[in-house]
Amino acid sequence: MQRHGMEVPVRDGGRPAPVMASAAASAEQVAAMPQRPGLADDLARSPRGLAQGALVASLQASPRSLAQRRQVATIGPARVLQRYTVVEAGQQKPNYWQGLGAALRVADDGKMAVKHIDGTPKDTPDYQHFYATADIIQGSQQALTATGSAFTIAQGGGTLIGSAPGAKNAPSLTLYQAVTANQDLARIGKGSHTFNACSANLHNFLGVLRSMPGNADLLERRRDVVLKLEGSLDHAQKSVVTGEQLDVAMIEARRIATGSEGNGEARDRYNTMKESMRKQISAQYGIDESALPEVGQGFGIIRGGKGGREGMGHFAPVVAVSGQDRVTLENDVGQTEGREKQPVGQINPNWYFRMFGPVKKHWYGNEDQTFWGEAKKHEKADYGDRPLVATLGSQPRED
Repeated sequence: MQRHGMEVPVRDGGRPAPVMASAAASAEQVAAMPQRPGLADDLARSPRGLAQGALVASLQASPRSLAQRRQVATIGPARVLQRYTVVEAGQQKPNYWQGLGAALRVADDGKMAVKHIDGTPKDTPDYQHFYATADIIQGSQQALTATGSAFTIAQGGGTLIGSAPGAKNAPSLTLYQAVTANQDLARIGKGSHTFNACSANLHNFLGVLRSMPGNADLLERRRDVVLKLEGSLDHAQKSVVTGEQLDVAMIEARRIATGSEGNGEARDRYNTMKESMRKQISAQYGIDESALPEVGQGFGIIRGGKGGREGMGHFAPVVAVSGQDRVTLENDVGQTEGREKQPVGQINPNWYFRMFGPVKKHWYGNEDQTFWGEAKKHEKADYGDRPLVATLGSQPRED
């Protein structure tokens, strides 16, 4: 199934906004487009690209020995691991996660729950169920407000009762239905929808592109996309501002992590490096399985390694966090049922929640619950066997 595509720039307001689904090049469109030089080549020839190269070069940490990196890892603050558990429908009972009639992914502290699915749903609203404790919902709303997001989240009337899975004598918790709305689309009577393209959805979620106060059919750029790089082996946060360009942020993540000069070199290095080295740069820069976006940020993923579809990528906004479990609110161009072409862009009612965690260790082996690990396992046909995942946020616009 062809689902996602990388971002093509969307310009500011002042005229009717372009259709978002076409602005975010879907896989179908990418396949139909004539071949052109790589984006890295374009950037290398442009003054903007040279300026960005100088910026990110100044942000790179000086080389350190592996022994020094290990020392930093032991000195740094410990991270509490919270891992979701799948509670099958047959395991549920009154006061223990019963109520939705479906398998659930439940955060290991019992504070969040969504319907379980491997991969992504298709053309259905059935995965718009998200329950969380009141403090999680309140914290998410505060973070979204601080981000300038178009999305709001509030406590609804529905409830689920359960306790932390696998914990003996854990107290029962009451989780409330989390009700989300898109305030920009609510202005045209479509607050239950989101932008159809994943790139447009993340732009709107991050507050980068918002509807204009005087005209709900036009978008204006209010914030800049920021690539966030910070890992357990390097606690000094590195940020790269890329305007509204999500694809450039992802390419810069790979370039910085591999210590490369250009996109082609970075792609080759990343695709061919030993797995032990990939794990090291993952921990150092907070990419792949070490990417931990907070509420008001999001995951970005691009194809890597063997297999996958050329030009494939996806963006997933993070709407709630408990420990290291994260809930995303996503849409993508593969959701075609109910798609509407509005003056403000392509929108769709079939968005969905998913939950991700860290690498979960069992006696019989490891279960990679991360956004990166699940993409490798369930969406390899799209993203290849070594995709790259990074954290994307936003900040007030600089220009």
